[in-house]
Amino acid sequence: MLKIKSLLALMLCVLSAVSSAKSTIGWDEVGNANFRFLFKKITNATLLVSADQPQASLFDVSYPKRIEIEYFVSASAQKLAELTQENLDARADWIALSAEDKQAAAEFLSWYRDVEAGDKYQLEWQVAAGRFVGLALSFNGEVLGVVADPELAAVLLGVWLGPEAISVRQSKRLEQAWQTWVLNQQ
Repeated sequence: MLKIKSLLALMLCVLSAVSSAKSTIGWDEVGNANFRFLFKKITNATLLVSADQPQASLFDVSYPKRIEIEYFVSASAQKLAELTQENLDARADWIALSAEDKQAAAEFLSWYRDVEAGDKYQLEWQVAAGRFVGLALSFNGEVLGVVADPELAAVLLGVWLGPEAISVRQSKRLEQAWQTWVLNQQ
């Protein structure tokens, strides 16, 4: 049961998505998702993008994006890392990575911190002059590290956003909210 609760805490299953509200950090909030288990709020995930960028594919390497995950329960860094690794081990894009990239991913997982209610992780796909520069992992606003390799960064971001995300439903909902946001920008 503990493993299920931890998995649910990491999974960012979306029960709702809302469109386009301006954030206070210079990003546009395009999708917001709560995950609940037995009437208990576990996490809230928010997808943000830069309105200053042309609308490309959400997964284009030159398209900046940010996912913020707020926790409403406690979870250990070790358990979060184990669940992330379980997701990675089951994915074809992970299997295709080099041993060096997998070692860099292990370092990424070592950046995880224990979470308590109110804590936030942020994953920011950073772009400068139209080029990918890094995937930053932050905890409560403090940058824990940056992955500079775009292929590895895409695989890691895919844990939360993409067709093989831990919660495919959550990812699809955020993608749908993003598509609605793009249409509203035209």
